[in-house]
Amino acid sequence: MPKIVDHEERRQLYVDALFRLIARGGSESISLRAIAVEAQTTKSTLSHYFADEAELFATAMKRVTASANRDVDAELALNFDLDQIVSATMRAIPGSESRRLESEIWLWMLRSATRDQGVAAVLHEFNADFESDVLRVLTMFDEAGRLEPGLDLVAEARALHALVDGLSLRTMTDPTGLSREEIRQVVEVHLARIVTRR
Repeated sequence: MPKIVDHEERRQLYVDALFRLIARGGSESISLRAIAVEAQTTKSTLSHYFADEAELFATAMKRVTASANRDVDAELALNFDLDQIVSATMRAIPGSESRRLESEIWLWMLRSATRDQGVAAVLHEFNADFESDVLRVLTMFDEAGRLEPGLDLVAEARALHALVDGLSLRTMTDPTGLSREEIRQVVEVHLARIVTRR
């Protein structure tokens, strides 16, 4: 009887191998061949599950996004106030080792997007999804009466997205440049403009 292969499970094994490689040496030297070796298989076998690096990194990004969304939702389940939305935003900015590891995927995509249309498309989708998630959170706050009246929520979502991207890039490329307390202060100054005080 032929062995039944769980394709989704196999795909996740390759994503796990990708994260292990990044944990050991960053994302700069990642290749399908290196991932296949780490997963103890061959590049041709890996190619049955992922057409190219862009597809593999896209799958990894979806895992990262799902994890981040769970963290944010858990943070916001407590209350709609300034401290909660600042804390939720901080979860999107790499601080812990696990979040820095996940952010290496994003850095790889930034480096590769200019020369690989497949990666650029994945990055575009990720940006759109992230902006949609930010807009969802701001809409929740607005409906709870916790935002200043008359705000353009789409523009505010884009501004917060840009702030998170900028602080994440600063954190990844200059780890000692800003402390977590200083980063939190920047986020709080930005959000205090739009979140009403109780």
